[in-house]
Amino acid sequence: MDLKFEFSDPCEQHSLIANHILHALPQWFDIEEENKEFCEVVKDLPMIVIYKQEKPIGFCALRVHYGVNCELYVLGVIPQYHRCGLGSNMIEMAEDYCRERQIKYLTVKTLSERSQDAHYVLTRRFYRKNGFRAFDEFPELWDEANPCLYMIKEID
Repeated sequence: MDLKFEFSDPCEQHSLIANHILHALPQWFDIEEENKEFCEVVKDLPMIVIYKQEKPIGFCALRVHYGVNCELYVLGVIPQYHRCGLGSNMIEMAEDYCRERQIKYLTVKTLSERSQDAHYVLTRRFYRKNGFRAFDEFPELWDEANPCLYMIKEID
């Protein structure tokens, strides 16, 4: 695959990239108001973007908290490129970002095991495969139907 991975400082273009990819992932991102919020927030965040022939096919927006934690704020890859290692490559780039800034933890929020959604079973498996561990659960952070699992990875 002729791919280009690029780190991008905060900019308006991030909103367009996120919007394009999130709409290709309705199994995970089916709440339009939340998608709009993601697209608004990512303008102010650094982002890793994967391009194929100049078209974005994946992204990961990073949000640093207190200089010690970098959250994978939102991450997505166009479905036809799932299970090709692209998400794992973006996590490796996020880890490098953390090391360069002496940030000790990489975290992510996802739907907890209380939900039987098959897509999120795969999501949790993906994060575990990439070294994340369950850290805490927030049953009502989003709402009762969408309990949040907070996952963490220590950066060496």
